[in-house]
Amino acid sequence: MKRLRLFADLSAVAIVLLGCGSMPFDKPVPVQTEYIDVDYRRFVSGLYVNELKNKYVKMDCAFASMMAGTLPSGYPSNYMSFFVTAPTGLSAEAPGMLTVVAPKSLADVVFSLRSRDQIQIRGRAIETITRRTTGSVFRSLILQADGIEKKQEIEKRDRPLVY
Repeated sequence: MKRLRLFADLSAVAIVLLGCGSMPFDKPVPVQTEYIDVDYRRFVSGLYVNELKNKYVKMDCAFASMMAGTLPSGYPSNYMSFFVTAPTGLSAEAPGMLTVVAPKSLADVVFSLRSRDQIQIRGRAIETITRRTTGSVFRSLILQADGIEKKQEIEKRDRPLVY
């Protein structure tokens, strides 16, 4: 009887260990206060890839446009992507658009956005590597969104109550 109990206990431990080994573990999304404020220009410059990759960041930007159904390689079909620019739009000081990848659960928010809408995105900085035809490698960041808020909604939320 003791051997049967020992066998049952060991079998349960083995099943748990094997089950855990095959399941990917996703880190829980951090609370809003744990995101690092990052300037748009710094994020898109390409100079801070090592410093920012895999960090949870909060960034002010402006909605630019939807991407026509294309996702960066490696993303599952339950994600969508779109472009943002610096809060002031495209300029010499803040060139380039940034690719944002968001779960389709945020589609209502994304589809309500219009060009140049001021937004704040919270998410994780993901490193991307592009090999050019010349053989050179270009490292940059995309933003995997956990949350998107229109700027007006943020200002309403942060405004003190007046009595």
